[in-house]
Amino acid sequence: MSEWRHLPAGKIARQRKEIIRLQPGIEYRTMGVRWHGKGAYDRGLVTTETVKAKSLYRAREGDFTFNRIDTHKGAFDVVPTELDGALATNEFPLYEVNNEEIDARFLLLNFQRPAVLRQIGAIRAGSEGRARWKEADFEAWMIHVPPLSVQKRIVEVASAVDNQIRALSNEEARLRGVRAALVSDMLDRTIEIESAESEV
Repeated sequence: MSEWRHLPAGKIARQRKEIIRLQPGIEYRTMGVRWHGKGAYDRGLVTTETVKAKSLYRAREGDFTFNRIDTHKGAFDVVPTELDGALATNEFPLYEVNNEEIDARFLLLNFQRPAVLRQIGAIRAGSEGRARWKEADFEAWMIHVPPLSVQKRIVEVASAVDNQIRALSNEEARLRGVRAALVSDMLDRTIEIESAESEV
């Protein structure tokens, strides 16, 4: 444990602002971050006619990001491959992590902890009605940083559990489909039999 350091997030992640000035007649793919750890997602295409902003920020794979309005609801993520190059508003700050210091996925695990989300919620509630958890709040947040080898092992274990959860969710969805089809088939057959008997 002595090798663990206690550092502010601003020491291990630097905000990156790759500004994109929006041009008329061009469609731009945008991204956002969902609540409850559901992560970054494609928000669809926008143009200068459908969005008020005059400029947006380019996201890059591996960026750490969050939703400033919904941080207390677990709206954090690491930008995935499929959203590389998507644009975000200033409500979704983008940070490039120092890969020699921290794994972005380990940083994400820190902000998925219920105790951390409660602390963020308490800070927001006591901030005279301030609606957003801003960049300065994130950058000042203290993180326990173990050696990279420990970080990667923790990430691997968490990812293995996530994979099992996804597999079980997929199996549940498949079984619900089987159940629905079975019930429908049984009811259709019952109705057919009933109709046939009533005609006799």
